[in-house]
Amino acid sequence: MKITCDKCSAEVTADYVFCGMCGHKLTSLELKNVPSSPRIPSIHENMVFINDASFSGSSEAQIIQFQIQNTGKTTAHLRFPEQKNDLNVLWVEQTIINEIQDNLIILEPQDATLIYIYVNPEEIFIDREAYLNGRKELDDIIYTLNISTQGLIYEEETASSMQFVVPVRPELPCVPTSNASIYRFIDQDSLKSGKLQHVVNLQNLSSRPVTLKRILFSDYMTLPTKPLGFSFDGKTSHPDLKRIPFSTCFPADSRLNVVIPPLHTQPVSIPFLPLKEDVCGWFASTIRFHVQNELPSKAYISGFIGKRPSLSWIKSKGYGVHNNIANVNLQVSHRFDR
Repeated sequence: MKITCDKCSAEVTADYVFCGMCGHKLTSLELKNVPSSPRIPSIHENMVFINDASFSGSSEAQIIQFQIQNTGKTTAHLRFPEQKNDLNVLWVEQTIINEIQDNLIILEPQDATLIYIYVNPEEIFIDREAYLNGRKELDDIIYTLNISTQGLIYEEETASSMQFVVPVRPELPCVPTSNASIYRFIDQDSLKSGKLQHVVNLQNLSSRPVTLKRILFSDYMTLPTKPLGFSFDGKTSHPDLKRIPFSTCFPADSRLNVVIPPLHTQPVSIPFLPLKEDVCGWFASTIRFHVQNELPSKAYISGFIGKRPSLSWIKSKGYGVHNNIANVNLQVSHRFDR
């Protein structure tokens, strides 16, 4: 049977995986949900997401089901990997492979087949906690099952194979892309204008849309004499600088209804409150983001607030930028030699 290449319109045989004229890939596979599956993973952008609730309390290997559909124009020949070894987190059970003739599934265009994969939920969700606690990167908790797709090469008419990678990872909560922000200096006159905003990027790492409902601020629990993230003349405290409560800078509770699509990063703007009087000091706050049906995620923000710096002479050392309020000589920029 002859088909036409989508890219160059050349005629090719249905068993070819690539067009012989332009090299366009003719075999295309997509993952599909199985609504009746006893273990229902979520499929999004050709990735399988596992919800920990479906394996609650389970430490033994469990089966998940999904479909692979041939959405290309040529026949796909799927060959599964060898059986599980001790290092696998997911695998195709050997008994299932034995039921497949010659370990091969043939999918005509638009045909689909059920795939049964065993997963080790205990290992997956141990790694999930390690990621959430900063001990692993996102790529470290994406597991892959490699299924080879075999076909013919146009010119040589010899067998060729490609790897169709099935990525599997646990569902993850919505988290800020950076969990700490430090403002070395904020001019109090700018704060009085009421136009300054702090922007946090929230990343939805799940396969479903999430809704940000509330943002709560509180003072970060640090010692009153130890600001977060900066120092004064090399010291962590100064007798003339006081802690500024978060309520001077931010609203305690903000109600929102921001929908963040799956696998999307959404910038969220948080306005600074307009200053009502002159202040000189530091603040350190915890921000809690309350996403519907999820535990809150946290970020931290700190900074120094004072009058705008001015250029002044520092004895015989040269020029430096200083802030001379409340008997404080806070250097906020490097020295300029004469």
